[in-house]
Amino acid sequence: MEPFVSCVICAHNYEAYVAEAVESALAQDYPCDRFEVVVIDDGSTDRTPEVLASFGDAIRVVRQDNAGLTAATTRGIREARGELIALLDADDAWRPDKLRRQVPLFERPEVGLAFTDKELVDGRGHRLHPSFFAYYGYEIDVTAPLGELLRRNFVPAPTIMFRASLADHVLPVAEEAIYQDWWLAVQIGRVAELAWVDAPLTRYRIHGDNMLGGAASDRRAELVRRDNVFRRHLLRRDWLDEVDPVDCYRAFGTYLSTVSWVAERAKTLRGDEIAVTDADRAEAAARVAAARAAEAAGDLDTAVRRWANARGADPLEPVYELGLDAAVAALISARGEVPPPPAPPLPTGDSERLAWAEARFEGGDPGAAIEVLMDLAETAADPADAVAARADLAVIALSLGDADTARRIAGETLALDGDNAAALEVLATAATGDDDHVQAAHFLRRAAAAAPADAGVRRALGAAEAERAHWPQALAALREAQAIEPLDARHEELLATAVARVASAAAAPTPAVAERGRVLVCVDYFHPSVGGSERLAEGVGVALGKLGWSVEIACRALPERTGSRHRGMRIHEVRERPREELAALVARRGYDAVLAFSDPHSWPVPAAMRLGSSGPRVVAVPCVMPHNEGFVRENVENLRGWRELLEGIHAPVHSSHGGRDARLHADLDLDAEYVPNASEEIPPLGSLRARLGLDADVPLLLQVSNFWTQKNHLGLLEALEHHPGDFRLAMVGGPAPGNDELAREIIRRAAADPRVIVTGGLPGELVSAGMREADLLVHPSISEGAPITVLEAMSAGLPWIATPGCSAVHDHAGGLILPVRHFGDAIDFLLAHPEHRASLAAAGREHWEHAYTYEVVASRYDTLLRGGRGLPELVQPAAALAATGAIRAAFYDAATVAGTQVAAYA
Repeated sequence: MEPFVSCVICAHNYEAYVAEAVESALAQDYPCDRFEVVVIDDGSTDRTPEVLASFGDAIRVVRQDNAGLTAATTRGIREARGELIALLDADDAWRPDKLRRQVPLFERPEVGLAFTDKELVDGRGHRLHPSFFAYYGYEIDVTAPLGELLRRNFVPAPTIMFRASLADHVLPVAEEAIYQDWWLAVQIGRVAELAWVDAPLTRYRIHGDNMLGGAASDRRAELVRRDNVFRRHLLRRDWLDEVDPVDCYRAFGTYLSTVSWVAERAKTLRGDEIAVTDADRAEAAARVAAARAAEAAGDLDTAVRRWANARGADPLEPVYELGLDAAVAALISARGEVPPPPAPPLPTGDSERLAWAEARFEGGDPGAAIEVLMDLAETAADPADAVAARADLAVIALSLGDADTARRIAGETLALDGDNAAALEVLATAATGDDDHVQAAHFLRRAAAAAPADAGVRRALGAAEAERAHWPQALAALREAQAIEPLDARHEELLATAVARVASAAAAPTPAVAERGRVLVCVDYFHPSVGGSERLAEGVGVALGKLGWSVEIACRALPERTGSRHRGMRIHEVRERPREELAALVARRGYDAVLAFSDPHSWPVPAAMRLGSSGPRVVAVPCVMPHNEGFVRENVENLRGWRELLEGIHAPVHSSHGGRDARLHADLDLDAEYVPNASEEIPPLGSLRARLGLDADVPLLLQVSNFWTQKNHLGLLEALEHHPGDFRLAMVGGPAPGNDELAREIIRRAAADPRVIVTGGLPGELVSAGMREADLLVHPSISEGAPITVLEAMSAGLPWIATPGCSAVHDHAGGLILPVRHFGDAIDFLLAHPEHRASLAAAGREHWEHAYTYEVVASRYDTLLRGGRGLPELVQPAAALAATGAIRAAFYDAATVAGTQVAAYA
């Protein structure tokens, strides 16, 4: 029989949300005769009592005078009749499968409390982020939770379920504990295990009145101040004896750092934030005496804990600070002298020695494992044991953070056994660490073919394909994994997402209904400034004009601009207050639609999104890149505001199929559209080789970009500095505004390599000619959305090499994608194989013709600007993508096989 579960909801003036919370509890996929809902109405003065009364006998309501959250929680726990008690905040909601997936964790009697991840939603229930833990960067480890719980709470209240038999252990809640979840986790973690479901089974509402998650900045400072009261309370407890002493030391460091943060926000001093009474000082003195007695007895563990107690009682006494620091230093030194526990005797047979080494590694002794595995790799009589030893060494190297060594050893393993799944997984994991999901997917596909019964490989492959937004491939891999063994919670979530994405791609579009009229294209810089966004806005504007739109441009004023028209488009300059000036311009000119291109922190996209729903149809294209993504994701307030803005316009657009802009829209659960960037085919004029004095047989590499930090000129120069090669690299571009020091350093570093030529800015026609004369384009940018330079290379039939940080290049045929430190190896590979360059050139050109011309892209914008939605999938040339994939596979494989090992992996 299923255990009886009590859901406890504490409500105070939450009439707007409490019905949804109760409904989500009553909708659980769990036997209704084994479940109850108990609501503590904590003195609500709004319509909360009437809302609760509408549920009749389906719930049990207990009303009390307002006493606060912890008192209400205590009352709810006392009222609960279940064997298991689950908490649900009145402004949150559960998924229907929450109890069904959480209750089985208690089949293990050691588990006392279980929790889950939660999805972040706004006040209207719209998603802000799919994972609380991912958003805040929490790595969950419940093997020894108390040390981490001293520093922060990672157990969210509306996801908690615990054994009712532990109620007397957790009650009463200490008055210092403003968060009942933190208190419950600490108290239960002292006597039982914690467990968790790695899936967002709760919807956590961010609405501005939350205890913490949605609070404004000034209120957050006050709440962290209250956090610190509890942190200090924990540090003063005798049960620190149950915690590793080094964790006690780290916890005190966290306490002081958060006190300093509050003081900085509140414009106070750290001493103003810490109250110390005479009783505190007396308590601290007693703790110090105990610490010194422990030191005299050689018990350094106890000494550190008592010093931590003393600092908790009196954090301001400098003598105690010195005492704790010295005790920790002595403990760490002593721990270094303690030998590890003796290993079991080393067996004599090779296979037995291999198993012994693997067991030692899994037991936390990689040193002993490495020594035996290195010997086996060279001396094992059975080649299979030697190969397995090398593969294990690669796994260990990766676990120790040495990705380059792991790659090298994995390559040596594959030279002996080309189908070694463990080595292939190592290479895939290392590639994932570089955000290179193209390479990761390649090695995982090979591993899946080599290990047909390995569900883990297919789960990883599904995740890699999902990162690229290749949803049909992700769905297929995850279903194959599911057929082998049940998926864990995280991959079940991913499977559900893949199913939804594949279904949405087949949905019928909403047709365009409006006539073409007047459209305003908003962009920060514009002609005569030359850059990616300027060229994109110009090209789209011209193409929309050919379709019948009357196109005008809104952009910043430039002193070098001499006219108010460019290519038939009227230019309106924005000078001091972009948002107000744009709104006035739109009101004055009466546009039918507005199309905005910009970074999230630049003015065009945010200003266009604020025009309001009663004005023109707004289509916004935020260029989300690694260097600016944090602006949007910095906190949940930013996410909530960004979502509200995007939701209020006609169509948000992402320029990459599965890059950072697409991931942001997916995380916010927005119905966004995919429209890639495009490039014009500029007629070539002149000869770059002739200008540089290069013969036709000298290999020529091009980099085309002005000197911005994210374009990573210095990274490219450093990667090639010690890499031999008979080629010339032409760096086309010049200093960017405000980057004079960077320009000087690029020129200085380039001058040290005779193969490098800095050309300065060149006319577009000459650059186009150079692209037709060059052998390769190299694009080392570490932060890019959808680089138009790569599209221009594709239109010219020029193979390219770009980094994983260039987002949309993952969608493109015609080039290789890898970290800049590996560019030299890719250059060697492609220069040595003219047939590969020819194949990439043809594939890139074909893909550009199918997907990245302004005619193709403008037709998609035309549909959106005329009121259509649900753009069809953009048809991709399968042959071009397959040819590119085959050459990438050839490079990845050649770069990892011993004997052709590239320098970057050595």
